[in-house]
Amino acid sequence: MDFLSDNYPSFPVVATIGFFDGVHLGHQFLLRHVRETARKNGMKSLVITFREHPSESLNREVKPQLITTYEERIGLIAENGIDYGYILDFNQEMARLTSNDFIRKYLYKRLNVKILIIGYDHHFGSDTSNRFEAYQASGLKYGIDVQLAPQFTLPHYDHISSSTIRKLIQEGDMECANRLLGHPYSFNGTVITGHQIGRNIGFPTANINILGTNKVLPKEGVYAVKAKVNDKEHLGVANWGRRPTFELGGQPVLEVHLLDFNDNIYSQTAEISFMKYIREEKQFSSPEELQRNVQHDIDEVNLFFSV
Repeated sequence: MDFLSDNYPSFPVVATIGFFDGVHLGHQFLLRHVRETARKNGMKSLVITFREHPSESLNREVKPQLITTYEERIGLIAENGIDYGYILDFNQEMARLTSNDFIRKYLYKRLNVKILIIGYDHHFGSDTSNRFEAYQASGLKYGIDVQLAPQFTLPHYDHISSSTIRKLIQEGDMECANRLLGHPYSFNGTVITGHQIGRNIGFPTANINILGTNKVLPKEGVYAVKAKVNDKEHLGVANWGRRPTFELGGQPVLEVHLLDFNDNIYSQTAEISFMKYIREEKQFSSPEELQRNVQHDIDEVNLFFSV
């Protein structure tokens, strides 16, 4: 996916606009609709999105919990076959634009948009009470065909939203969250040196530094995970928590034991995908009891991945 500047492109485009946190199945359905509409009309496809969440751009004290980082979000959009991206930095001036002003300033004057596809529940512009008919009327003034995308649903889910998925992640329901995302929820982090607790009880772990981002944090506990290191995927069991058996306290830590893998990967980057919540983090009476429970966790993870 290439990125457009403010230069008016010589080619016509089919566009959509949104923040697309998580790039979930509903987003993917919309992106596919944009891509296919562009192909049928001999045009290029374009996604207009924002570098930061608008609420954070307007107030630096606001730190929204997001499913994907900016880099992850852009990568997922590109994986959906979109030709071009246009990145906006939201600010107070943009916040004051009505939907008509936005269409005129960006879609008509800058981006040569000929067809704008609106997500069925998406609204933009300071006049938030406006609905699809208002967008359509504004588009007509500037030669833009504004179309409403059909609604995407799944059995038991009439509405798929990023907020619903965030709640599922916070509750530890990774299987449902991943199903609605259409891809695993994951963290990218650097492998750092820890307290060597896992190695001392016979289960060496990689400590992953995942703090310092705006990503929504999963429920603390033990998980079945997949870990990608050096472009190779490994199965593993992860503990995301505060290690109460050793009374270390402080910030939660992500420790990952990779199954059938014992290489030194300190300082390397790992992508950890959360696949299934196994159990709550517990305080055990001794390292030996912890060791027995870790083995039981490994057996559960192996069973999960073997099904």
